[in-house]
Order: sequence, then structure tokens, then C-alpha cells
Amino acid sequence: VITSATFSSDGTRITVLTDSPTDKAGYANAFSCQNLFSLPGIDDKMKCSFTDASTVVMYVSGYTAVNVNSTLTLRGGMWRAQCTDTPCVDWPVNTAASITVSAPNAPISPSVVLSVPKQIGPCDALTLDASASTGSGGRVWTSISITVDSLYPNVTMINDYLLGVTAVDRPITIPQSLLQSGYSYNVICRLCNFLGACGRASSSVVISSAENVPVVAITSKSLQTIQRNAPVTVSADAYTAVCGGGKSFSNLLFRWQVYIGNVLQPELTSKSLSPSQFMLPAYSLTANTLYTVVVTVQHTVSLKSSSASSKIQVKTGNV
Repeated sequence: VITSATFSSDGTRITVLTDSPTDKAGYANAFSCQNLFSLPGIDDKMKCSFTDASTVVMYVSGYTAVNVNSTLTLRGGMWRAQCTDTPCVDWPVNTAASITVSAPNAPISPSVVLSVPKQIGPCDALTLDASASTGSGGRVWTSISITVDSLYPNVTMINDYLLGVTAVDRPITIPQSLLQSGYSYNVICRLCNFLGACGRASSSVVISSAENVPVVAITSKSLQTIQRNAPVTVSADAYTAVCGGGKSFSNLLFRWQVYIGNVLQPELTSKSLSPSQFMLPAYSLTANTLYTVVVTVQHTVSLKSSSASSKIQVKTGNV
């Protein structure tokens, strides 16, 4: 009899337990889960394996229809009780049984990464980016909440606008018409995964009354996972908004820096000839390390500056 079916903390597996050891249905290696189980949303390509005589692991990554509270059914006559005495053929076979798939006791909490410029000008729209957030369990986020706090009296108009946000896989733009120069805005992003775990991040931006404040954005992925034997490339775009419409790309100075945590890595300098691109050759970074690449762009006339960042997770490269 199956006694439980529980998602792993990261949502990629379901562990099925039985009340007593079985003959593993004759399987020594991985097999199609459909041979033993019925579960809405799976196909014959989903793999299962016995980790011991009482435990079956279902690998559900990519099967978005499989959820907490789905009904898992074990087909009848699939396995026998573990044989401890001959003849084994006389040992009883299982009967069909169903159970509800449970959430893990300690689901992994989402890591919310919220990128917001520290300062923008009075003619700029505000761009928010939470696309580097992780911990969704390979599914769409089940809950997305982005809100803004400010002393600006009409901040409710911004929050009404943000109610329409249904995904964070690309940057979100708040129109300039909803913003007011001279005010600070605190942006809060809360994301929840299908396992019921939630994460939160916040960041503040000041709407300057001065013009020629650079708007900076990372145009490559805001989170890259690479092997050590691969080169590193991070690209950025920057401009100043022209009141009344348009953009200016003049008088902008780019500076790139690399950090591990909060510690600057001064030896890691860009090899790119383009000021808007950061580049390092293969083997420049250490394996199993998370780097933050920061670009700061300064307007050489107003001396106003803004920054944006990208994270690089380095895995071990092939030898």
C-alpha cells in the first residue's frame, strides 16, 4: 500500500513511499512512470526509479500539470511484497490505490532578485526587472505582487497600474507620466511558487529633478550560469531621456566592476573594446562562485550616474 507521495523541496521530484518492502516490480533501472502509476498531466516519457524496496522517485520536472493535491493512482497487480521465502510467485500482489500528492514540509523559498535604478531623471520611465529571480520550481509563479510605497500622493495610480503585471520574465516599465520628480519610491516584489513558498525583495529609486540622469539596463541575461571554460560577456545599454520625447546617447562614460559578495575584484577588468560591453576570456573566473558584474554610467556634463548589475554563476568547466 502506498502511504505518501510528497514533492521534493525544489519541486522537481515526487517521492512515493510504501508501507512495506516490495519486489520493485522487477525493475533494476529507471522506467516509465506510466507503467505503474496514473497521474494527470504525465506521459510515457516521465521516468521513475526505485531508490530502495519501499521508495519510488518520480522525476516531474517539466510536467507543469502535476501539482500539489493531484491524485496519484497505483495500478493494481504491479508489484509483490518483497520475497523472503520461496516460492515468490505465491506472495500477494498489490491492489489499486490512490493518494493525494502533498507539498514538502520545507519547500525551497524563492530567491527574489529585483533590479531597480537608484536614480532616474524627470523625463524617464522607471524600469523594474525581477527576471533573475529563482525558485519557481520550474513553473510559472503562482502569485506575483509588485507594489510601490511613496510619499507622493498619487502612488495609488502606480499600484493600480502594477495590478496588471502577470509575469516577471521580462522587464516592467512604469510610464513617466505616473512618476513625480523630487520623490523617492520603494518598490516591493513578492513571488510565490506552486509549493506555497514565497520570497520578497525591495529596492528604492529617487526621481531626480535634474535632467541628464543616465538610464542604464543590462541587455544580456541578468543571471547567467556558465562553465569556467566559457568566456564571459555582459552587455549594457544607457541613455538620457530628452524631455518631450527621444533619447540621447552622448556624453556617457561606462565603468565596469566585478564583485564576489560585497568584495571588489579589481583584477577582473574588461577586455572588450566596446565601453558598453564587459568581456573576460575563459578561465578568468573561479568555479562554484557567484559574481556580480556592475556597470555604472556617468553623464560627463551633469555628473549624474546610474548603475545596473548582472550575476554570473560559474560551474566547473570540462578539463
